[in-house]
Formats: sequence, C-alpha cells, structure tokens
Amino acid sequence: MLDKVVAEFVDGFRREEDFYAPFNALLHAEGFQAIHYLHGPHEQGRDFIAQGQRGRSRSQFSFQLKKGDIGQADWRSFQGQCEQVFYSQEAVHIGLNEELPNVMVLVLTGHLKGGAQGATQQYRKFVERRKIGTFLLWDRNELIALFSKHLAVSSNARWEVLGNLIEQSRGGFLSLARLEAFSQRWLGMDTSQANLEYYLAREFLVRDGLTLHAFQLFLGWIRKLVYEGASRESFSLEMEELVRAEMGWYARPILDWFESVSPEMRKHALVDYTLMEIANCGSRLLLMMEMVALDLLMNPESRQGPQAHRFFEHCLSLGTVQKPLSDQYAGSVLAIALASLRLGVDTRGWLKSMVKWVGDCYEQGWGLAAVEEEPLEEMMRVLAPSTLKGTLKKRTSSLLASAVLECLQLTECDDLLRDSALDFWDLKIAAGHLHPDKWPQEMLRDGRGTVLRLDNLQALGEGLKPSLPAGEHERPFDREGRSWVAVALMLLLRDRWWSYSHRRLAAEPRPTISGPSDGGHIGRPKAGSKKPAAARGGRAKKPRSGAGPAEGS
Repeated sequence: MLDKVVAEFVDGFRREEDFYAPFNALLHAEGFQAIHYLHGPHEQGRDFIAQGQRGRSRSQFSFQLKKGDIGQADWRSFQGQCEQVFYSQEAVHIGLNEELPNVMVLVLTGHLKGGAQGATQQYRKFVERRKIGTFLLWDRNELIALFSKHLAVSSNARWEVLGNLIEQSRGGFLSLARLEAFSQRWLGMDTSQANLEYYLAREFLVRDGLTLHAFQLFLGWIRKLVYEGASRESFSLEMEELVRAEMGWYARPILDWFESVSPEMRKHALVDYTLMEIANCGSRLLLMMEMVALDLLMNPESRQGPQAHRFFEHCLSLGTVQKPLSDQYAGSVLAIALASLRLGVDTRGWLKSMVKWVGDCYEQGWGLAAVEEEPLEEMMRVLAPSTLKGTLKKRTSSLLASAVLECLQLTECDDLLRDSALDFWDLKIAAGHLHPDKWPQEMLRDGRGTVLRLDNLQALGEGLKPSLPAGEHERPFDREGRSWVAVALMLLLRDRWWSYSHRRLAAEPRPTISGPSDGGHIGRPKAGSKKPAAARGGRAKKPRSGAGPAEGS
C-alpha cells in the first residue's frame, strides 16, 4: 500500500519545479549535509548540491532533476550539463567543496527509454576511466524505494496514520481539526521524516482540490521547523527559500483570483471558493486571509499590498469572519491583525464584534472548541443534539479571547481593551496561553521582550498592563532578522503563546487609520449590573472582589 501511494506521488507532479521541495526533504532524510538549491541561469548543471558519504569517503554531490522519462535525444542535452559539472572551473556556490570527490546524480521521476539506457552506461564508464568523478542514476524505482523507506520509519511502523489521512482526503470528509491533530505528531518526530510526510500529504490534498486543507497542514509543518530550531544551540533554516516560495504559492493566486471577480459577485465567489455554505464558511475565510497575511509579513517587498487591502476590507465586512468556531483560529486572528496594521486596514469593528462573539459563546453555550477538537457546530451536522448533550463539558479557557485582547492592544484600542478584559473576567473566561522554555531572538527587540499577563484580567480591566520578562535567547531565526518573524509569531501563537512587543514588528511608520475611536463596552450587561455599559459612559467598572479565572492551558 505504501509503495503504491508513493508511486502515485512521484508520478503525479505536473511540473519539474513541484518536485524540488520534496527532493530537498529526501536529501535531509538520507543524511546529506550542506544542501543548497541552485536551480537557475548560473546553476552549471546542478539543481542541488550536497555533501554526503559514498563508501568510506565524504563526497561532493551534484543533482540534476528531470520530470518524466528521458530518451536518447534528451540524454544528449543532459550530457552537456554533466560536462559542466565535471569540467567547469567557474565558481558556482560558496557551499561547493571542490576538494572532495565529485559525484554527479541524474534524478528522474520516470525511466530511461530507448537508446538512452545504453548511452548512460557508456557515459558512466567514460567518467570512471577518466577518473573525473562518479556518475549515478536515481530513477523512478529508486525514488519510490527511498521515499518509502523513510515514510515507513516516520510513521513508527504505523503507516495507517498517513494512509488514513489520504483516504479521508479522497473521500471528501477530512476536517481541519483532523489535520491539526495529524500535524501535532510531528513535534515528537525527526524533522526530515516529518518533512517527507508533509510533502506527500500536501501533494494529495492539492491534487484533490483541498488547497485550504493543504495550507492548514503547512502551518503545522512550519511550527515543527520553528520548534526544531528553538531546541538547538545554532540553527539555520536551509529550506528557507523553498518555504518562502511555498507561502507565495498559497497566497498570491488568491489575490489574483479575487481581483478577477467583479465586486458585486465577490461575496458569493468567496463562498464557492471555500466549498462551504455561506453560514459556515467563516473559518475557511480566516484561513484564506491568514495565507495572504503571512505572505505580506514575510515578504515586505511584495507589490500586492493594494490587492490585499481590498481583499481584507471586503472579507472583514462579512459577518461570518467575526465568528470563528474554534480556538484553532486564534493565530489566524493575530496574523490578520498584524498584516492589517501594515496595510492600514481598520480592524476595530471586526475585533469589537469578535469580543461579543466570544462572550456569547461562553455565556449562552459550551464555549469554543479547543485547538484539536471538532467544533460543536460541525459535530451537530452528523450527530443529534441529544447524543452530544451528555458528553459535552463547558469550557472555561479561550485562546481566541487571548488573541483578541492582544489585537486590541496592537491597534491601541485601550478603552475597548479594558472593557473586553472585564467582560471576560465577569464571564469567568480564562484567557490563557502557555509560554515556551526558550524565546526566539525576534521576540526580544532591543534585547528585551515582555508577555501580557492574561491571567490577571482584573488588573488589565483597571487599565494596567502587567507583564513578565520574556527571558533571553541568543539566536535569531535567520540572518536577515525580521524575515521569519511573522511565521514564527503566528505558529508559536498557534501553540498558545505570544509576545507583548508585537507592535515593533508591524510596519514603520504606523499607518494612519481614519475613523472614530472605539471606546465603550461591547453592549452585553454584566452579571449583576443594573445598567448596560453604554449608560455608564463607556468607562470600565471596577472589578468585583474575589479570584478571577486561572490562566488556561
């Protein structure tokens, strides 16, 4: 079963470029080091270079990737690229060690056909006689064997985990919560093996038309990379450019598609894009906005800012994005708020509506679903309410409440921040998050960082902003400084922690947002109140005595 699925994976690439990232992951799994992606006008016959063991000696490998089968005519063209590898004196890359034995590998997702088989064997002998290096072939069969070997290990002899995910994708009943639970396994898995699982699962999701599901999986994968880096003394993300390109691959087509739709048809077009009816498409719209937000924050030179501005304004005007069904979208909310700051999009009305939504969920219902749980609204589609009633337990903690409070702080809506904190306090909502053992350097601008203490909503409601020292960490995520901040931020956020110092990471200078200040209470009478907040002039009342909710997990 595994070999059959991997064969379908290898055979199904539409473009040669689509195979680059999975192949990079395969090289890591095989134990290669100093891996660099060189494809381009100056590659000199090399798509990838890497150093690895061949027998007892360390060698310099050069890989040239080709999609599909190769005949004799194609081989003649490729032979010229081999000559560049063996004879060119031009400096190609600082990572190329010319002192090591030279190994050239032709990588095919297909097979050699016709006269190409004999020509390849003759060329291998020619290279050996001239003692200029070694020539190897990895064809479709070799690739299937290599991928299968590492995927079987990564599943800990439980291939069913990945296999069942693919079956659910093809059956059309794969949920976003299921993908979150699947990707959480990677936190305890070897990174190179997790990478292979990601690329195989991602490819099948995309082929099945589940782009938003693939993006959800992408978020879990980046989380794994960030946590892997945080556990090391020194770290460089060698897949950086491939990850950046993949983020753009998800986000930019959305904006191009949105611009192609006439304004009067955009609402219905967005519903069709999410594959959901209008009443239930909000969570998937948040994922679409998160794709665009992260691409903008990671790539500040992007020219799609005006398109993103129109896209954000339109989506935020839809009531459905004001009602996330799960705490899983806490990270989405903050990523959108950060990008909106950069774009100058006013998010205050959206955040105000979300405060009311969170309050209503905990005052009138069971609360919001946890990150890895199916939302109640989704479960009720297939199960009768009477069936669920005896098994459900009302939740008291909310990551989304934490994210909304952080966003209000980012947008400097201090009055609404205080009143929202008091609302959550009165409803005994624990706006909680966990803190990691180590903090990325990017969270510590100017050598100092802080974390908003959401376990004390009483003090926050009084206008105080108590904080904890974030600790110290000596290593940035990459040498450019800010380029991985947005991704690290959002994904570590997704694991229930975030920094008080986000405002420094937004666009500078701050954009001007027109409109009245959003002060005042959100409109829900507090427990025990005789008058609504509006009658009290929008000022935060003094909190009641007694202990508030403990910090949630």
